[in-house]
Amino acid sequence: MKYNHVSTQKYFENICLKLGSSTSGEFNSCNPTLIEIYHEEGGISDFNKTEKVVNLDCIDNILVRKHERYGEATMDFSFIITNDNQEEIVFSDFKLRTTSGSNLQSINKNRIRNKIKNSTETYSLEIPTFANQFLIFRKEVVPVAISRINRQYNNQKHSIISIDINDFYQTFFSN
Repeated sequence: MKYNHVSTQKYFENICLKLGSSTSGEFNSCNPTLIEIYHEEGGISDFNKTEKVVNLDCIDNILVRKHERYGEATMDFSFIITNDNQEEIVFSDFKLRTTSGSNLQSINKNRIRNKIKNSTETYSLEIPTFANQFLIFRKEVVPVAISRINRQYNNQKHSIISIDINDFYQTFFSN
């Protein structure tokens, strides 16, 4: 299954409509390219891709200001993948500021589960969710992150995939 631009844009439009706005309205800035959100989250590289995604943190921040409420922890972004006529939402979270040092403690399965739950409840719009969720790290941190997450799940099967941006891009966006 691969990224589908048309379906992702329709998904973004439907989120905006559900929240009482249009894509040209207050949520316009919440539909960045993958590279824009990558840099916003701390990515540094010549990674230059133009696929549009839905910035869930952006939407939640607007809702917090608009409704004067506390924000829900959500995954950073989502997009639609398709195979034949089947659509699924992929939820992903950048962890680019995480190093293999002490701030690796911020990778907490309960926090990740909560982010996935909130994202699915708020932004799935009755579209099936892809079986795995992705945490995107710097390449050198991926092996340590995999080990930490596996330990938190007692080496049992789970749906959290630790990956770097290039492998993530190859998985969903390259032909």
